[in-house]
Amino acid sequence: MVLRAKLPEKSVGTDSDTVGGVRVDLGIGGKSAIVSGSSKGIGRAVATALAAEGCNVVMVARGEAELVDAAAAVREVARGDVHHVVADMTVRDDVDRVVRAGADRFGRIDIAVSNVAGPKSLGFEGTDDEAYVDAYRAMVLSVVWLARGVLPHMRAAGWGRLVNIGSDCVKDVHREVPLLLANVTRAASLGLLKTLSDEVARDGITVNNIAVGAILTENRITFHERFAASQGLDVADVQNANTDHIPVGRFGDPSELAAAVLFLCSEQAAFITGETVAVNGGRSRTLL
Repeated sequence: MVLRAKLPEKSVGTDSDTVGGVRVDLGIGGKSAIVSGSSKGIGRAVATALAAEGCNVVMVARGEAELVDAAAAVREVARGDVHHVVADMTVRDDVDRVVRAGADRFGRIDIAVSNVAGPKSLGFEGTDDEAYVDAYRAMVLSVVWLARGVLPHMRAAGWGRLVNIGSDCVKDVHREVPLLLANVTRAASLGLLKTLSDEVARDGITVNNIAVGAILTENRITFHERFAASQGLDVADVQNANTDHIPVGRFGDPSELAAAVLFLCSEQAAFITGETVAVNGGRSRTLL
């Protein structure tokens, strides 16, 4: 059984052409973007949204076959150019290569969306020094390397958007599962993003973070199916148990998260920077 998020009748999708029949121009048609982790799930939804809005998009992922298929699908709705580069964004040389590829093809980089998979599940007793270093490289240094590569382009243009796809653990740490490394390094990346936002604000560049909640991606579906099989449970029961704590009563769809990213990348969001925007169906238990 394959799960799909049940969306409301009038949901926010990746086609931003109209809202209530009125054309909405986000002011980013012709801009050039890099989206990492874009062969599936959230990254693919973000790449689709940007491409449909008229951006030129560099799609990046480690797996070539999935990336090629995803890029072909995005080209079907794109109003700009779509390029794909196979790379690991936790490796500095690969990040540099991706930025060069985007600049060579499009002449500029205006938008960068960092979307790197979070650290694996581990508790304190099971975490060695190497695991901490690997997690820091994935959650913090990957953002550093991408920012270093794209900021010269953005400063030259006097305009830029950096968006990090993070986790809602920066608002409310993971407790239900042993995600020590995510709790530690996601918070570190938030400190980096907040500081960076101050340094580049006068250059016309915004830096924001998405606190991602329970989004029904392919990886989450696979996890539910495997967990259900291991426990002899029905997949639907596993899904229901995992949505009890979400006020809206369902998982989010990747396109709903992509809509938030799309707005943060827009011309209209120029006064929003240094912020963490929760996309989690109201799950946060904190006031801020």
